[in-house]
Amino acid sequence: MSSPPILQSDLGGFLSGGRPGGVGGFGAGAEDCASVAGSVASSSSTTAEDTYIQNLFATLDPEGTGAISRRTLESITREAGLDPVRLTPLREQLDQLCDPGGDSVDYDTFYDLMTAPEHAGSILRKTIGGQLVIPSFTEFCQELVDIFESVRMMNTGQRASYIPELSRVPSQRFGIAVCTVDGQVFEYGDASDTRGTTCMQATCTPFSYALAFEEAGQEKILNHVGREPSGAAFNAFILNADGLPHNPMINAGAIVTATLIKPGELTSTRMQHVMDRFQKMAGGMPLSFSQPVYLSELETAHRNFALGYFMKSQGAYPSDMNVEEALDFYFQLCSLEVTCEQLAIMTATLANRGVCPLSEEVCFSLEAAKSTIQLMYSCGMNESSGEWACTIGLPAKSGVSGCIILCIPNVLGLAIWSPNIDECGNSVRGTKFSRELCDRFSLNIFDQLIGTTSHIDPTLPINYAEGGPSAPNASLGRSGRHGLHGAGVGGIQGGSFIGPSFGGGGGSGGGGSAALLSPGRESGPDMGTAPAMSAGRVSTGPGLSGVTSTAHDPSLFTPTRMSEAPLSLKKLHSREAAGPRVAQLINKQQHQELQHKRHQLVYRNQ
Repeated sequence: MSSPPILQSDLGGFLSGGRPGGVGGFGAGAEDCASVAGSVASSSSTTAEDTYIQNLFATLDPEGTGAISRRTLESITREAGLDPVRLTPLREQLDQLCDPGGDSVDYDTFYDLMTAPEHAGSILRKTIGGQLVIPSFTEFCQELVDIFESVRMMNTGQRASYIPELSRVPSQRFGIAVCTVDGQVFEYGDASDTRGTTCMQATCTPFSYALAFEEAGQEKILNHVGREPSGAAFNAFILNADGLPHNPMINAGAIVTATLIKPGELTSTRMQHVMDRFQKMAGGMPLSFSQPVYLSELETAHRNFALGYFMKSQGAYPSDMNVEEALDFYFQLCSLEVTCEQLAIMTATLANRGVCPLSEEVCFSLEAAKSTIQLMYSCGMNESSGEWACTIGLPAKSGVSGCIILCIPNVLGLAIWSPNIDECGNSVRGTKFSRELCDRFSLNIFDQLIGTTSHIDPTLPINYAEGGPSAPNASLGRSGRHGLHGAGVGGIQGGSFIGPSFGGGGGSGGGGSAALLSPGRESGPDMGTAPAMSAGRVSTGPGLSGVTSTAHDPSLFTPTRMSEAPLSLKKLHSREAAGPRVAQLINKQQHQELQHKRHQLVYRNQ
C-alpha cells in the first residue's frame, strides 16, 4: 500500500510541536523556517490548513478507512504521557469524538476538533498538535531516569531516628514522580506501589497552608504566623520579634496554621475534611493514614509539645485553641501516607494555579496557590532555604521522611523520596537530584529571566540539525543513555510511563507504532537493534500493532509489545543548523500564547 500524502516524518514533527515541514516540523531549512515565521505572523491560508489536516488524518488512517481508531488516539496520548483512563477531560473528549459505538473518529469530526476554538477538545488537540507543556515528554523522562541513576548509589545522610517508625524504613528506597500541568505523568523507582508509600511529614504544610488560606484568609493567617525565613532549624525553639512563628513552613508555623482549618470542629471531622481535599488535589487518588507513625510521633514529640505551650504563652494561637488538640491534629497531618506519584500530582495542582491537572477541578484559588509557592521558595527548605534559592532556584518543600516536592509554576510538579536526610532535614539524594535537574534544564526562575545557552528548556520541542541535534535542546535527544538508542523510558526497569513499552527489536519488519504511523518507512541507522529492556512497573495500553507485550501491569490497559520505538523518538530527519533555532523561537511564542489563553479560560470558569 502506498504511503499517505504526507512526509513520513511529519507526524513526528507534529508531535514535537510543529506543522509538516514548518514550525517544529522536519525537512525545513533556515529559509523555510523564516518563511514559516512570516506565515505565522500573517496567518496561514485556509487551503494550507485543510491540506495539513488532511495529511495528518491520512497518516493516522493509513488503511484509508475514513476513520481513526480510538485505539490509535489512545496510543498517541499514552506516548505523550497522558492516561486516557485516569485523565477525566481526555476520556470525556474521546467519548464525545468517537462514534456511538465508541471505536473511531471520522474525518469531519477530526477536522472540527482541529479547527475548534481553543477550549474545545483542548487536551486531545494539544496532544496531537505537540502543544503539551512538555512536548518531548519521553525524552524528558529519559533524562530524569539518567539523573536518578547517577545519584542512586549515594549513601550519605541518616534516617530521622528521633521518630522511631521513620528509622525503620530501608535507606535504599528511592523514587521520583512528575506530573505536568497538562496531566502528563511519569514515575520511576519506589514511587507508586507499596514500596513507595511514605508519610508526608512536613511536605503536608504547603497544602494545609493553602487550605487555611482559603478558609481563613491571608490576613487571619498573618495575625498568627509571619512569612520570613527563620535561618534556624525547622524545629527550633524560637519565635519572631512579634512572638509569632517565623513562617508556615517550619514546625511552629505549621502547627499554628493547621489550627485555622475548620476551627471548632471535632478533630475527626477536620481530619476527614483535609483528607478529602488532599485527595481532590491528587486527582481522586485516596490517601492513607499511618497509625504507627502517628503513635511514634505522639510518644516522642516532647520538643513540639514544649514549643506548642511556649507559643500559647506568647499568644500565637487563636484564643480558643487547645494546645493538645492542635498538636494532635498536626501529628495526624504529618502521618498521612502518599506515594511520590500522589505528591507530584498534588504539587502540579499548585503549579497549575490550584486546578488539578488530572480532573480539572479547582482545588483552591490562584491567590492561595501563589502565596503557597512564594513561601515554598523563600522558606521551604528549612535553614538551607537561602542556599537552595541561590543554587537550585525552585519553590520546594522537604520533610524528614525524605520527601522533597518541587513546584515549577505553569509547568509541572515533581516529588522525590529517599529516607536518608542531611543535618537540615532534607533528603540527601533528593537534594542532589534537584541540583542535577537544574544543572541540566532551564528551570530556575533566573534562567528564564536572563536566558541561558547551556541548559535545556523542556517546554520547547527537540529540534535536530544536519548530522545531529542542535544545542541546547538537542541534548534531550542524545542517544546511548542506559543502552537506549532511540527507545523511550517505557521499557526501563522500574519506570512507569503512560505510554507504550518497547524493548529491542527495531528493524524494518516490525508492526509497531512507527510502522503504522509511517507505512512503508524503513528504519534508520539509529534504530537498528536496541537492547531489550526489562519492563518494570509499566502501565501500557493497546499498541498500534496489536502484538503481545512484556509489560507487567495489566491492571489498567491491555498490554502490547511495540517492535519499534514510537515515531517521535526516531528523529530521522535533518535540517540546516539555523532552522531549529528559528522554529524553536516560533514554537516558544505559540506556546506562551496558548498558555495565556488556557489560563484565561480556567479562571473565567472558576
